[in-house]
Amino acid sequence: MLRQLKLIACVGLLGISTYAIALAQGPSAGSTGNPTLDHPGWIHIPGELINPSCVHQLPKGANVEVNGNGQVTGQVTMNGRHYAQYAPCSDAPVVMRPQGQTPGVSSPIGTTNQWVETAERYVSLNSSDDIDYLSSNWTVPSSPAEYGAIIYLFNGIEPSTETWILQPVLQFGYNGSFGGDYWEIASWVVSPHYAFYSEPEQVYTGDVLLGTTEEIGENTYNGTLYYEVIAQDTSSGATTWITTSTRGLHWVYGFDGTLEAYDVTSCNEYPDTTSVAFTNTKFDHGYTLLTPINPQSWMADIITPNPGPACGFSVTPNAGGSTLYWTP
Repeated sequence: MLRQLKLIACVGLLGISTYAIALAQGPSAGSTGNPTLDHPGWIHIPGELINPSCVHQLPKGANVEVNGNGQVTGQVTMNGRHYAQYAPCSDAPVVMRPQGQTPGVSSPIGTTNQWVETAERYVSLNSSDDIDYLSSNWTVPSSPAEYGAIIYLFNGIEPSTETWILQPVLQFGYNGSFGGDYWEIASWVVSPHYAFYSEPEQVYTGDVLLGTTEEIGENTYNGTLYYEVIAQDTSSGATTWITTSTRGLHWVYGFDGTLEAYDVTSCNEYPDTTSVAFTNTKFDHGYTLLTPINPQSWMADIITPNPGPACGFSVTPNAGGSTLYWTP
């Protein structure tokens, strides 16, 4: 079952806080179970509620480094040279993604704060094989008729540990780090104690996007994989990207298209259209040959429970992509 609730994989990380240990054990005494109320000032990035001090904007093409154990070190390089060093976050995030979701979290009745729907796929690969390429096109939809919510639309991949996600993301609304009442793209590397995103680029309704996550290198001696995440507006040429290395992770979850929303109390806060189609999907493994994963089929998943407004959600997957539907 793809949407199993699992403990957040943070025990043993350097700098872990008392709160993080309690979080791994479940809701603590005095907790409301509502993560937004329990963590005032925290922000909703794609897939997580997180302390804003753990979220970092990077210039296009920056690389997020990991150590020999596969843990993010906080070091960022540009063109092979040191760019910045970030301290580890003392607070574990509240994971809102279905994969690896923090147990015991909820939202107030009438409000959506979660993944809403997705076309997903678990791929059974041997330990030396990973999802090495995922790309698809989608068109920037109309802006919502009502402002105030955060809307994310993206594709992406996760490892079997379900503690990371690599994703090129289309965003509407201010998420606490960037954005506003307009559409922007950025590429994200989200790991257990850090979240990084590339410099955002504004895009416009009707623009055609290309979101790609690709393995670009491999160290066969120590098992390090190098990935690049690219969000591109093929209509304007605007592009933003980020790279990272990973070690000890087995990349087996793919998401062709996902709708994620926060602070939604009305269907009018979703894009003022009825659907977004993710098309021309390419889904490969077997670096460097990049063999198509067969069959290239996706599983429709409407994420429940969703205490927010019911807006006619549905997903139609097909071999060439998938379409997400809602009723604004």
